[in-house]
Amino acid sequence: LRVSPDGSRIAFFEGPGLFTTEPRASVTVVERSGRKSTLTANWSGLGLAWVPSGKEVWFTATNGVDPPSVQAVTLAGAVRTVASAPDWLVLHDISNEGRVLLSRNTVRVSIACQPAGETRERDFGWQWGATVRALSPDGQTLIFQEQLGNDLSSNTGAFVSRRSMDGSAAVRLGEGFPEA
Repeated sequence: LRVSPDGSRIAFFEGPGLFTTEPRASVTVVERSGRKSTLTANWSGLGLAWVPSGKEVWFTATNGVDPPSVQAVTLAGAVRTVASAPDWLVLHDISNEGRVLLSRNTVRVSIACQPAGETRERDFGWQWGATVRALSPDGQTLIFQEQLGNDLSSNTGAFVSRRSMDGSAAVRLGEGFPEA
């Protein structure tokens, strides 16, 4: 929730937040008179702030496919990309002088376990988004899925791998989601 520089409007994300099955949040503005406007829709949002002129709202959000990036939307609803990165960007604030406070966050989902007879956990993931799908009956082999993109609802960028608990390299078996 952010108040415009002149105090006449409030901007906020309206709708479900991040990590929903599909982006459905809107950047919404409510004027002091009570008039409500949706400036842009179909985002999963993380942070927003007014630019010093009050003519745009900048926000960090994802469209469900790309990592969250910095977007700008005018009060008329024109959207443009301000900045993007391979990792997640989160907008925290914009100063009256126009300085932007951003963080870049790396998200990694991994597989860690402590094999029998060992004293420490080991990381068995491979890329950035590993999910265990099966363990062999003897407990010596993992079957897992890796997701290279942020679209967790599709097979885009997903592949199946096998990895021995002895620590040897993962072996890519194919694309898509494995059946357990």
